[in-house]
Amino acid sequence: MIKRLTAIKRAGWICAAALLTAAWTGCGELNEWKDERLGLTAERLDPQLEDRWGAKGVAAAKVPPNSELEPGDLITHLAARYPVSSEDELEAALKRAMAPQKRFWQIGAEDRSDASALLEVERDGETIYIELAARKPSEWKRHGAAFSGTQVSSVRAGYESSQSLSPAEAAGVAPGDRVAAVIDEDAVESVKAFKKAAERAKNAAQVYVYTHELAGIKIEAIRAVGQLGADSPKALDRLLAIMEREKDPAVRRTAARALEALAPSQKDKRLLEAALRRLSEAHEPDVEIRRSAASMIESLSKTLGAKAFDENAVASAAAAMKDSDPGVQLQAGVVLSRLGERSLPALRSALRAGASLRVQDIAASALGEIGGNAARQELINALRSAEDVTLQLTIATALAKVGGTQQLRAFLQTSPSPGVEEFVRQLVESPDS
Repeated sequence: MIKRLTAIKRAGWICAAALLTAAWTGCGELNEWKDERLGLTAERLDPQLEDRWGAKGVAAAKVPPNSELEPGDLITHLAARYPVSSEDELEAALKRAMAPQKRFWQIGAEDRSDASALLEVERDGETIYIELAARKPSEWKRHGAAFSGTQVSSVRAGYESSQSLSPAEAAGVAPGDRVAAVIDEDAVESVKAFKKAAERAKNAAQVYVYTHELAGIKIEAIRAVGQLGADSPKALDRLLAIMEREKDPAVRRTAARALEALAPSQKDKRLLEAALRRLSEAHEPDVEIRRSAASMIESLSKTLGAKAFDENAVASAAAAMKDSDPGVQLQAGVVLSRLGERSLPALRSALRAGASLRVQDIAASALGEIGGNAARQELINALRSAEDVTLQLTIATALAKVGGTQQLRAFLQTSPSPGVEEFVRQLVESPDS
């Protein structure tokens, strides 16, 4: 099978000649393996997480600063690269990767060799990667490839009289290919296996690690962090970092929901600043995160008060009134209603400027919550020009809240539609008017 090396390169590489220290706990079980020289620490997965979501491997606890690894990544394989420049080196590298790993005296032991090797092949000016596998480790020599130096001279060696394909043919190896390197991949299902694989790779030119997305595990961990509560600065820092920088959408959404749960008891203005950044559709394409951000801002408008919102914050909330999602629009309107008269210009614009009926409806309701002469005058002007029945009802309700009974009586003289007339008449005659 022909492979691309992207899975290897994405994780960067680490030198095999590392100084090793190990942490042992319990009954001799290796829980941590630390690479002092490069700063890579591999830890055992939490026992409750092992084998969940297909999680087998070790967790990257501390990573080299220049690699693409991130703390929390699940390391599933270690891959050692051996460049070859002669037929003897090629044969030795294939044996190292494909031949049995257990010794003859280890009768009952499991042979961890998978009888396969990843060939780094140069073909027609390109580099490709081909997985070559024998049926079992003891038959590793029966791969069917013959070499002249490092160049493939045949893929039928030992299969000349057979009608079946050789493993080399089946994998896609072709005469004329030049093998530049052999890559030996080891699965690392425990810290002990990771340490052993690294020791096997001590003579490799480069050592790579393969990582696997741990969305399920990360989500569980984020939920746990969110449950630490508002009094944990570290929890807030971690959740903000995940929401801002994590690539996995599901993980980011979970962090946003955890922050949303913290917001009602949170007094740290950093959360408000982060939520305002995520509220913009231009900067945050994920609608679920925008909804969570709007909910955070709504909660923080209660706990922090209107004074915490500067003019840029008011402008951000006003811009969210134009969001493509109705839920974000509605919550933005609620936030603006709590910011008082500073929101009047934005709400006036939303009510007048030919915005969608939904936005006009939200703006009218917000003006009704703010109250005061300026808000009442905006509602009076809007009622005079409104043609949509539903919008008329919303404006009338808002006017009733801000003491606009006299204007509503005048509106009844304009012969509105029967349904609107009856609704407004009930508002005017209500004891609360």
